[in-house]
Amino acid sequence: MSNPRPAPAPEAADGAVGLPPRLRPRLHAGAELTLELLRIYSAALSLDIESIWILLCVTQQSMGSFVLDPDRAKVWNGAEVVSDAVRSPLSRRAVAERTGLPRETVRRKMAAMADQGLLMVDDYGGVRVQSSGWSVGALEDIAARIEAAVEQHQDRLGVSAGKVQ
Repeated sequence: MSNPRPAPAPEAADGAVGLPPRLRPRLHAGAELTLELLRIYSAALSLDIESIWILLCVTQQSMGSFVLDPDRAKVWNGAEVVSDAVRSPLSRRAVAERTGLPRETVRRKMAAMADQGLLMVDDYGGVRVQSSGWSVGALEDIAARIEAAVEQHQDRLGVSAGKVQ
């Protein structure tokens, strides 16, 4: 005998659609985790949310080219310093498209982060995370706080040992 499909979520009198019982706690935990991650970055870097969003887009692009590629990861993930040539740049236009922020906002906030030493602009206008100017201790603290926040929310998100339940 096959398992019957669950009944559709009941509709409330005001027209709102009900949620399956397992979904609401996971969505709430996701919102809490997102807010906690934003607080971590904001406190550590003294940045507003738009700047954090921009920095994370640039970081993901800059690091993804060598962190996610297994062959490059063997070489670079163990290195203390990663060459600027290995870190992929991202254009201001691409950041504006990814975030949905106006290009002028992206340009202004990127310039401020470059002045802070968080980002660098190459000769072709590509933007990367600055390879110098970061405190290893501060980055270790950010990583530890992120890991703790994720671990705190794993059960409620339905994630265990890297697998969604």
